Amino acid sequence: MAVNLSTFPVKIDEFQRHYELQAQDIPGVQRFQELKLKANRTPTEESELANLTVQYREKFISADDFNKFQDALINMEIFIKDNVEGYILTLQGEFTNYVDAARNTVQATKDSALQTIEQKKENVITYLDGTTAGALRNDIGVMGDLETINKQSLVKVANELRSDNIKVDNKIGILSGLNSTDQSNIVKAINEIKSNLEIAYWMGV
Repeated sequence: MAVNLSTFPVKIDEFQRHYELQAQDIPGVQRFQELKLKANRTPTEESELANLTVQYREKFISADDFNKFQDALINMEIFIKDNVEGYILTLQGEFTNYVDAARNTVQATKDSALQTIEQKKENVITYLDGTTAGALRNDIGVMGDLETINKQSLVKVANELRSDNIKVDNKIGILSGLNSTDQSNIVKAINEIKSNLEIAYWMGV
């Protein structure tokens, strides 16, 4: 089984920094490649290759460099899958419960406040009903039940009744339809009819 070169999550991995080759590096790199490709190296050449490997460590990406990066990536994926994902789901559940509880608290507070306001309104109405102003209000009746356009002011209601907005003719009838001589005044018309009836009575008609 391959050795895992990554130390995560026990500790953060440290990676070798790498840099671009420069012109002055070319001869040494070529010698490194020559020795690396040689099948049978002498002890002197092995020592030279080891020295070149150290010298150009920051210039080459080795198999170990890539394998370490790959192992670190896999370790990160495992950590996220096994630890972070569950942790996030747990926090998400806690947050949802917190929001629901807060929403319920706000709703309960709002309902309680509305009930308090409604109770205070009823208390004010009960109090006013016991005062002279309250008794007057009860005697007047509910303004909203008025059949006039204006329902906020008795003065405005009275003025509206005096205007042409409400035709008195609709209740009295058309004055020109009276069978009396006077057709411009109901009182005069009634007096005229009364007078005619009295005359007819005395005449025995």
